[in-house]
Amino acid sequence: MIFSDQITDIAPVRAMTRLQHLTINGSAAHKGSLYDLDPIRDLPRLEYLECGGAYVADLSALAGAKLRGLSCWGTLVRDLSPLRKLPTIFFLDCQSTRVQDLSPLKDTGITRLMLKGCPVTDLTPLANMSIHWLYGDFDPVRDTNTLKAIKTLVEINGRPAAEFWKESQSK
Repeated sequence: MIFSDQITDIAPVRAMTRLQHLTINGSAAHKGSLYDLDPIRDLPRLEYLECGGAYVADLSALAGAKLRGLSCWGTLVRDLSPLRKLPTIFFLDCQSTRVQDLSPLKDTGITRLMLKGCPVTDLTPLANMSIHWLYGDFDPVRDTNTLKAIKTLVEINGRPAAEFWKESQSK
């Protein structure tokens, strides 16, 4: 694990071509100085990247990667479209980012998704996906139909989906 509070240049990771897991977090949201993920392009075996708490805003360096998991919590990320080309991704943590549009996730294999603190208001791109575990700020009135269209949901916000449905009906 590398704390990026004082690190802006990760170019030396280019030499680590066998690297499969890379964690370069800030010590808290927006504490990390890292903003450029371009050196990641040269890591052909990278399966999991965590770059949370940094000034990362652009995920285009990840397009075409073989990532299975990405955690970019507490960053300036707004656009998930580079993930559209990641058919192997199953885990995404984009909590407390600027992500609003989930449509780039539509044809991905994401089964675990964390959205808490994102200004997302339209969950319809998630309908009919194979998501098992979902964490976020959901409005029962606005989101219940879309969430129910995700037939594979096992947990919502860390609780069994059945509990979430029961609670949303009582509101």
